[in-house]
Amino acid sequence: MSYAAIHDAIRTRFKNLVADAESVPVAYPNAPFETPDDQSMWVRLSILDGQSSQIELEANDGSTYRRVGNLIAQIFAPAQQSTGDAMDLADVIAAAFRRVYAIPVRYRVPSVQTIGRSNGWWQVNVVCPWESELIS
Repeated sequence: MSYAAIHDAIRTRFKNLVADAESVPVAYPNAPFETPDDQSMWVRLSILDGQSSQIELEANDGSTYRRVGNLIAQIFAPAQQSTGDAMDLADVIAAAFRRVYAIPVRYRVPSVQTIGRSNGWWQVNVVCPWESELIS
């Protein structure tokens, strides 16, 4: 599975289970986006690739490679308001990606990190490790 296909699978799952389901604007990697004018909550999605490894060597049938990385959802809620909405959305995101195998990506256990105030926003991050295998 190519990196492009892996990233597309992650973005699609996020769009279906979070962005559309929760009606929250999302800044996807390298796509046009403008912060909501009404100061409503929004999310920035990042997909970071990690170091790949060879996990199986076959002389005739090819080798198996594991590709790993992290999905990072940065939640931005208006500062000086309740942090509950941001934490509720973090719970939704974590649940959508917790220990799920959605071919071609296997998601591990997400963690939630409260970052705090950032340029007029309250920021909470959800970090979810993922992996995918390639046989070639």
